[in-house]
Parts: sequence; structure tokens; C-alpha cells
Amino acid sequence: MARRSPLPINVNPLAMFAPADGRLYTEEDYDRAFAQQPFDGPDVPFDYLVPSRTTTLRPPKLVYGWRLGHEILMDIARQHFPRTIMICMGPALLGLVDEETYHFSPESLIEEHENFAATLYSPSFPAAVSKYLGIPLPQDYIVVQNLSDSKGDPALGLVVGTNYIGAIEDEQIEKLQHLITPFAPDERPQWYLDCNYWQWCRVAPARGATKAAARKKVAPATQQPLVTS
Repeated sequence: MARRSPLPINVNPLAMFAPADGRLYTEEDYDRAFAQQPFDGPDVPFDYLVPSRTTTLRPPKLVYGWRLGHEILMDIARQHFPRTIMICMGPALLGLVDEETYHFSPESLIEEHENFAATLYSPSFPAAVSKYLGIPLPQDYIVVQNLSDSKGDPALGLVVGTNYIGAIEDEQIEKLQHLITPFAPDERPQWYLDCNYWQWCRVAPARGATKAAARKKVAPATQQPLVTS
């Protein structure tokens, strides 16, 4: 669902993920925005999608990672990070699917199972991935969250960075790709529009204006900016 902005955004409507009129989002803008993604990395494709403190205009949040689905992520956890597996009373998918529309067998409600949600949403799983990559804790890069394809269909993914904080190093991405490939041979990390923070917005002016430090390369210098302060 699109969340209407309380004030006009005033962004160039030609910018990626901008509302059609450049001012206010409508319900139709949601599908149009998600149809523009995902796109390949590792670089953020446009300079204006890297947030800057020199303007009150903030771009949507983009996340960089693999859209794998809960089954593949659980297989990775079982094989490489078995200590993160959580055993809980109730169905394996309890907490991951809509309980009002998904049918659970009576037997599954009184039996113990490996629980997908408890495992993948636990801090233990991203912490184990971070340790595997040699990333010191605490860290904000490794996250399990829903990633939507160009049709807006969500599936769980493994995120390793954003356009706001940058991403893990190329060597770490390759190491993680080597781990993922046996389970998902055709999957590569891409930039996805965050399901919750997919809109441009305006914020209060910041003091000490400096460019946000996103590690990934931005647009070529010959490219004309589409957004201004």
C-alpha cells in the first residue's frame, strides 16, 4: 500500500521511484516503482540515489542482497550454521505465513519442528553469517528481510548493505556467493527497493552538510542529476 506524503516532495518525476507527478504518491505509484527494480550491482547506478546531507530530499532505501526465499535460507542455515536452528513447538512455518489463510495440520500444532521464522529472524543467523565473513560485531550490514521482485511479490532475502550505509567488501560478497551458489546457482546479489521505505521524502535540513558515505560507486560524472535540493 502506498503511504501518502503529508507535504509535496517536489522531485523530478523522471527520477527512479519518484511519484508520477513528482509531488505526491498515489496507490498507482507503488506498482510503478517496484517495476523499475531490481538492478544489478555492485554499484549504485545513479548519484542521486546516494543520500546527501546537502539537501532535504532523501531517496528511497535500497538494499543489496540475494532474494532466495525461506526454504533456501533455511537450507543454508542447516548446512553451514546449524547452531542457529531454532526448535519450537508448533508448525515449521508458524510466524512466517498468514495463520488465518494457511492451513496447519492438527498434529503439527502439538509437535516440535525447526521453526523458519525463529531461526531466520533471530539475531543469531546474521551474526553467524557475519562471523563467517569476518565482520566484527555489532554490525548493521547483514539482515534477513523480504525483497520484492518487479511484480511486487516478496520473498525472504539476505541483505548485505544499503544505499545509506554502503555494503560489505567485494571479497566478502564473493565469499558469500560461493556459499550460496550450491543452493541457488542462478542467484546473484542485486539492488532492491526496500518494501517499507520505497518513497522519496523530505527531511529537516542537516548541519555540517556532507555526502553520505556509501561505499558503492555512484553515477558517471557525465550524467546529469535529476534531483536537487
